[in-house]
Amino acid sequence: MKKIVFGLIILLILKVMIDLTPNNRPLPAEQELVTPYIPGERPLGETIGGLQMFSNVFKRGYGDNVFGSDENGIWLGGSDYDKGKFKVNMSGEAEMKSVTLVDENDQTFIDAKGLVSTANFSSDMVKGSGSQTTTSTSYVDVSGLSINITVDRTQKVFIFATMVGVIMSGNSVNVLNGRILLDNSVQVGATMYMPGRYFSSSGAHIDSTSSTQELVELSPGTHTVKLQFKVLFSSDTGQINRSDCILGYILMGK
Repeated sequence: MKKIVFGLIILLILKVMIDLTPNNRPLPAEQELVTPYIPGERPLGETIGGLQMFSNVFKRGYGDNVFGSDENGIWLGGSDYDKGKFKVNMSGEAEMKSVTLVDENDQTFIDAKGLVSTANFSSDMVKGSGSQTTTSTSYVDVSGLSINITVDRTQKVFIFATMVGVIMSGNSVNVLNGRILLDNSVQVGATMYMPGRYFSSSGAHIDSTSSTQELVELSPGTHTVKLQFKVLFSSDTGQINRSDCILGYILMGK
């Protein structure tokens, strides 16, 4: 009897010392969601937010409030890609019903109706003051009618000018010529021809106005644009009314 009791005590001690719990451990959450696909049934992982392996179709939402992707691309709104209000195909081509673009200051400069702000389309314009005369048959600079244009990349720039002049003395059938000069070497736009007009005996005269403009491509850096004028014959005296002349530019996007 003592032997039996002693044996039971030994067994109890061994049971306490030995871990008899099962060796298998709970699976990680990622593996818990991996459910074999069974036709006619929706795997658990897909039901609560996962994706079926190797599927090329993804949809969230319903009706016309769907975000999805398939072999065509991604879309937002509409039940399928071709009905999406915003979509981007596999070539990166986007289509949307409306768009608003803002700058680094969160200021809208383009919306669905077009250009809102010219903040990103820099421009400038200058006008001179008083008048200036010349008898030179070579172009001379018009004082006060010069602009520096700085661009940080190659881009299109629209440059324009208007000149107002009169022949003070000389042959009235001759003309006073003006031009826009870029970087001291390139003429911009057409030559501005201003038909000569005499001062009358009473001192009255008729001003002549001419304009020109051109879209040019400027390389990165700072460029100088200025107005110049001349007379055709040294016997003539030509006058530019600087206060009525303008020179300006508009960067066509940035």
